[in-house]
Amino acid sequence: MRRHRNFSKGVSLVFGFVVVFSLLFAFFLCKRSSYVADRTFVLEKGSLRKVAEFLKREHVVSSENLALFYLQVAHCLGYRIQFGEYNVPSRASLLKVIIILNRGQRVLHKICLPSGFSSLQIVRRLKADKNLLGDIEKTPEEGSIMPDTYFFYYPTTRMEIIARGQRAMQDFMRIEWPKRAKNCPAKTPHEALILASIVEKETHYPFERHLVAGVFAHRLKIGMKLETDPTVIYAVARGDRLGRPIRRSDLKFVDPYNTYVNHGFPPTPIANPSKASILAALHPEDTEYLYFVYNNESCHVFSKTFEEHKRNIAKIRAKKAQKK
Repeated sequence: MRRHRNFSKGVSLVFGFVVVFSLLFAFFLCKRSSYVADRTFVLEKGSLRKVAEFLKREHVVSSENLALFYLQVAHCLGYRIQFGEYNVPSRASLLKVIIILNRGQRVLHKICLPSGFSSLQIVRRLKADKNLLGDIEKTPEEGSIMPDTYFFYYPTTRMEIIARGQRAMQDFMRIEWPKRAKNCPAKTPHEALILASIVEKETHYPFERHLVAGVFAHRLKIGMKLETDPTVIYAVARGDRLGRPIRRSDLKFVDPYNTYVNHGFPPTPIANPSKASILAALHPEDTEYLYFVYNNESCHVFSKTFEEHKRNIAKIRAKKAQKK
């Protein structure tokens, strides 16, 4: 009987100890930190002790040893730390931190490479983004990067974003080039990108891209020079902003990119064109138009002859003068 009582007493003590330990374990695990602001940090690869040291140093936890203990317990239970950049909300408990690190809920960054940016402008934007790492070895070929918004996690290098943009462009051209229309003036995918980049810089209006491409296709068909201002700007500024209106002397500037001086396509694209402009270059509209001019409102005015083109310019200038 006495043995039974001693056994029951021992069980009660063990049970009580387990209950107290469990409560303390849960209390410290779920206790909210005193840090009152969201915390963004980069957790590099390392041992659990290094992780605990880092969390203490970054004020995510209050005790390094306690953090290490809980990290070891979590590791035994199958929780694995995924390294990278994280955002921890204010007053987060250690349990919350462990769950975030285990799920790999890393900070997702994004960078927009706009349609019509030259490779020089893309390089500048990539260099200005402090969330990206590494140098850019060389300026990528003009027209080789697909404009888009690219999402990335730390650590991602600038060259990796360039490589993703180039793969996207290659994949798109590999699919769309074989589908080109019979009236597409480009003999190679490279020429298609050149035409697309010109269309991209000539108009921002989706509804007239195919018609603008058709005008250039018509000019090439009859042996006329392309005579497009964006190529003049590229000849002078080489992908940078010109920063001033085009001068008459610019139109006579001897350069391979100046389509007022040279017949045919310039040597390379003059920008990185969008998918819409590429599709317009591959499927230009059949048209007899040879000229177009911006009407200072919402689109371009097209004409078949140079005389008609000059009349359109005069009307637009007169209308502009009346508004002043």
